Amino acid sequence: MLLNLENTVNYLPPTDYAPIDRRTRCISSVTEYIDICKKLESKDSSEGTSKDASKGTSKGTSKDTSKDTSKEPHTLTAYELHRKERLLKTQKQKERFNALKESFNPSKDPNITTDRRCTLIIARIPYTTTESAIREKFREFNIQHIRIVPNRGYAFLTFPDYQTCSRVMHSTGGTLHLEDRPAILDYCKSMQPGFKPRKLGGGLGGRFSLKREKDELARNQALLKPRQDQRSVMTTRDSRYRQQQTQPSANVPHMNGRRLRQY
Repeated sequence: MLLNLENTVNYLPPTDYAPIDRRTRCISSVTEYIDICKKLESKDSSEGTSKDASKGTSKGTSKDTSKDTSKEPHTLTAYELHRKERLLKTQKQKERFNALKESFNPSKDPNITTDRRCTLIIARIPYTTTESAIREKFREFNIQHIRIVPNRGYAFLTFPDYQTCSRVMHSTGGTLHLEDRPAILDYCKSMQPGFKPRKLGGGLGGRFSLKREKDELARNQALLKPRQDQRSVMTTRDSRYRQQQTQPSANVPHMNGRRLRQY
């Protein structure tokens, strides 16, 4: 037998109505509601006119009440409080910055006893470097004073004159080795004229020579621009002929700026 009738499928009732037996709600017209809407609209308009009339009669009393309400203190919102705090903070920072800028004058520092141009700085040195090791490295030159900043990795070298500083920089090339570690040697820019620390707006780079070069470049570009005066332009025979060809004459028939050939 192809079909085994012993294992029959159990009958389950449908979960929804059959499409033939389904019935939906009837949709009626809205004509019966038009009169109700018109009545509500007329009622709202009559209430609005009565309110306007009452406002006109009680003008004096409303002024008094507005005066009383205006005297109430205005409570600040969270955003307004935050903005007020930020404005106060920025104002205090500006005052502090201006005070530091006025008090900053390294040329009148009483702790500076030598010429600032005669000072070099060594950076990236080991923390175990001693003053004797640095003197041994620069024994060819007459070092006047050495100051090692502890646990910072740099030191200051003071020489008797500027020529000695330049010879040291020329001989070392700005690099040297201390205890098998490369170090950097450079002029102490913090003691040069015109220096400003980062807290006073410095440290952004730039030099006066670059500014001068930019000004010269802008001046040259302004000179290379063509002049707007037409009288300075030299006219030749060819240029006059091209100008006559482009500009149509009133006596000669033309179309769209081009002369028509006459037969």
